[in-house]
Amino acid sequence: MDRRVRKTKTRILQAFETLSRKKAVSQITVAGLCELADINRSTFYQYYADIYALFEEIEQEYVDRVKNMIEQLRENDENSQAVTQEILDFLSLNRTAILYFLKNRNHTCFFEMCQILLKDLFREKVYQNYLVPDSFPRVRLEFAFDFLSAGCYQVYLDWLEGKTDCTVQQLSFYISDLSDSYFRAHFQEKNEIQQKFEEDMG
Repeated sequence: MDRRVRKTKTRILQAFETLSRKKAVSQITVAGLCELADINRSTFYQYYADIYALFEEIEQEYVDRVKNMIEQLRENDENSQAVTQEILDFLSLNRTAILYFLKNRNHTCFFEMCQILLKDLFREKVYQNYLVPDSFPRVRLEFAFDFLSAGCYQVYLDWLEGKTDCTVQQLSFYISDLSDSYFRAHFQEKNEIQQKFEEDMG
């Protein structure tokens, strides 16, 4: 990206951040933002169709960061509690921005996209760590993924809004323990099967 373009977009983003401390996204105007950023309206429209397009770009940046974080966790083959704690740490570190998304949920898909990422992660971890019999109804399994990801989503929101005083470590343990307990109750862990095989062969 050209240095001048980068500088202009940085000023736009900084102006939006300042305005967002006092106003909902629906109350922020292009005129007000341009005045604060000290740019012409025509300059703003070179990069964004409107305020909501700017908000969408900011939102997508956070979604991409969550996605990249999950990809890194996949590469490191982290267990479910470690994954949950990393997500909670990210939300805590970016609490101000995430709460702004929450307050403007009518104009954001951030939480919906994160819930989809979480559901995909549940699905991947289950097939990676458990032996799922062909006879087990896939509809029932998908329901479990939906239920757990939606539950995590709501727990995360309550925690962000200060409705629970759990620490990050406590909350990550509770969430991973609940999900692991469900899957252990229905499926055999692959490492247990491998261990038994090695014992039999030994």
